[in-house]
Amino acid sequence: MIVNPAHGSSLSTAFRVDVVVALVGAVTAAGAHLLPWYASAIRPASTVDGFGRASDPGVMQHANHLQWMIGVGVVGALILLVVRVCGGSDDAWRHAATVVAALSGVGALFAVLAVPDDMVRADGLWIAATGAAVTAVGTLLLRRNLA
Repeated sequence: MIVNPAHGSSLSTAFRVDVVVALVGAVTAAGAHLLPWYASAIRPASTVDGFGRASDPGVMQHANHLQWMIGVGVVGALILLVVRVCGGSDDAWRHAATVVAALSGVGALFAVLAVPDDMVRADGLWIAATGAAVTAVGTLLLRRNLA
């Protein structure tokens, strides 16, 4: 008679790559909104963050109309993460994942390209764009597992 040996009591956690990548990207993109995205070319100490708030009242506030894409991509990725962790699988979620990935990717691209007049890119913009790109990749990985 063959008996399977008892397994040790070691704790092993299997990370789902799609969940980890999407979560890291979403948290990075969301957190980067608090950092300066643009700095004034005339007065470098004056900055505008990801929410459009200026650090200096003398600097005209800039609302980048394409930043909403990154925000919607982050919220959509978090919703898809909850669906994935809860075991949801439906073709409708696959389509939603495609839209979220597209919004995140296009939002990252346009946020980098659409620099306001008299402003230069700051570190927060690059971090947010990288986070949005990682969110897009993570969402595409999630898309594979939602069907």
